[in-house]
Amino acid sequence: MKKLNTAVFCAVLAAFIVMITAFPRDERTIERENRSFNEIPELNTENVFSGEFAGGIEPWVSDLVGYRADFTAASMAMAGIYGVAVPEDNTPPSAPPALIPEMPKPAETPFGRPSPTPEPTPFGRPKPTTPPEPEMKPSSDPAYSAEPEGTGRVKGPLLVFDDRLVEIFGFNRRLAEKYAGVINAYRAALPENVRVFSLIAPTAIEFMPEKYKDVSDSELDAINAVNAALDEGVIKVEAYAEVSKHTDEYLYFRTDHHWTALGAYYAYVAFADAAGFEAKKISEYEEIAIPGFLGYLYNMSPTASIREKPDTIYCYKYKGELETTPKLLYLPGESGKATYSVFMGGDHPRLTVSTSVKNGKTAVVIKDSFANAFLPWLAPHYENIVVLDPRHFEGSAVEVVKSYENADLIFLDYAITTSFGDFINAIESIR
Repeated sequence: MKKLNTAVFCAVLAAFIVMITAFPRDERTIERENRSFNEIPELNTENVFSGEFAGGIEPWVSDLVGYRADFTAASMAMAGIYGVAVPEDNTPPSAPPALIPEMPKPAETPFGRPSPTPEPTPFGRPKPTTPPEPEMKPSSDPAYSAEPEGTGRVKGPLLVFDDRLVEIFGFNRRLAEKYAGVINAYRAALPENVRVFSLIAPTAIEFMPEKYKDVSDSELDAINAVNAALDEGVIKVEAYAEVSKHTDEYLYFRTDHHWTALGAYYAYVAFADAAGFEAKKISEYEEIAIPGFLGYLYNMSPTASIREKPDTIYCYKYKGELETTPKLLYLPGESGKATYSVFMGGDHPRLTVSTSVKNGKTAVVIKDSFANAFLPWLAPHYENIVVLDPRHFEGSAVEVVKSYENADLIFLDYAITTSFGDFINAIESIR
């Protein structure tokens, strides 16, 4: 038996080596996970002794595995078999796993809707802000309609319509308060002159027709729970109020869990109001359409009716004098495929962007991938934008903020993050 165990172990190890060396890396990985490939870190003395080189080897090797997308899909299917199964009807589902690539679903996230009615918070529906209104009506996807087609049905963590897939939300008050507590800890660790912002992005499920309200928990309740637990020194960005005024517009992709650049724009308008500067009008931007986008949710649950109506990615390029190094928009060529990585080139452990706006201001953003479409809107207002992804960044975010003289710290995550324990722990671990 010992010899057999040894033989099996060696066979698996040999197969893994073959998958890395003999097969090309799976290009579907970056399409399905909406990111760029991890590259081997530069080998130098500083990286070796800081641990950055060793920490970067594992994700680089992981991306070299042939047929990685198939292994990932099989893993997701197995996860559904052993505990995430939901009836194929409109009965309330269990809390879904968050759709954040490469992060396992935490065991502490409870299944089933919380039995007690959540206690009221002092926050009602956020008061509308009064930022400048855009001067033009942005374009919309030809296939988009604010009213979903067909009758929605629950399939695993998704609400499925004929023309779109919508991620379902499960509220966890304890984790929402823990999320706020982590932000409070950052506030306490930073100098008083550093402004700390909390921006929680609502998702498409929150604005579905009234008859589907019982399918998902209220994201507004989660946002209110976080805001109620935040210290007074944390500035709360009322993105929900601004986004909710434009729900007839193309704010969310139909095949992906992210918001569009337009949805991110309205959150930026709310942020500008909270930060005390005037938001740029959308008419100051050139609109660029990239058709043919089939996103992460479509790859989870592909259907013929949705495949025939892919999304269009709209990007907005500032017409004035503005340069960023590196770029925040990566527009595909004629043969390029439309992916969410058009924003910021995908997710990076740390990305430091320098702009031609020489005002001495820095925005440090601790984020999930919802921030990718938001960041280009910040470029006209900050000389530096430092982006930290807690899933992959290794280091101290507090020390990063302290290294800049005039810095704002922005937490930007989508509502499901407030019920995703592992992601909250990741944010805490990089403090």
